[in-house]
Amino acid sequence: MKDITNVIYFMRRRMNLTQREIAEATGLTLNDISRAERGVLKHQIKKIVMLSTFFCIPLEAILRNNLKAAVQTFKTPTKVSRRMKERIKAYLDRCDDIGCKGEDWVFQKEVEKLKGTCYANGVNPNFSDDEAAAFDILSFSLSGESIIIEVKTTPNESDEPFFFSSDELKIARECYENGRRYEVHRVHNINNPNKRGREIISAEELFSNYNFIPVSYKVVRKESKTP
Repeated sequence: MKDITNVIYFMRRRMNLTQREIAEATGLTLNDISRAERGVLKHQIKKIVMLSTFFCIPLEAILRNNLKAAVQTFKTPTKVSRRMKERIKAYLDRCDDIGCKGEDWVFQKEVEKLKGTCYANGVNPNFSDDEAAAFDILSFSLSGESIIIEVKTTPNESDEPFFFSSDELKIARECYENGRRYEVHRVHNINNPNKRGREIISAEELFSNYNFIPVSYKVVRKESKTP
């Protein structure tokens, strides 16, 4: 399972940068950035120092992969970014206008929940623009525990079925099996401010109280057998 709470990955998504952009700005290689996001660059202290300086976070935050230490230094909230708009068109079923409204609303609610704590500025909504992430927001509890959030939005009531991609289901299951906090925020009545609300479904509730029904299949040609 990819460590989606890796400090370098978190900071890159918070600043909405590509690995290439960070490499060019720091003089490191793409492989260096990739390895840093996998947590295997820890023994190359000079490169870690360069990343610490670039992101303006404590060296200890990277060395110990301490997300709390990074978040506690933030002075401004995360900015919602939709820089990859051309990709949104390619997966409208995942991030159409209603979906984006729901994600933005949940982001604001999470910031409000954490108001007055050092974690309010750490809520990161920019994972929804990263196909590799397969979730939408990384938030925190009041004690600083990271929370992986998948937002599912409807203009109607919350009892409507919602849909998961195979990657989203994989992340949910891995979080459940590994004891990592995961929540589905089922936003309903998104276009009606007077009725708008959300139901928060934990990973345990998701796999205990819901059925997953396949509604489509990817069909690929079989590989030809060699004689």
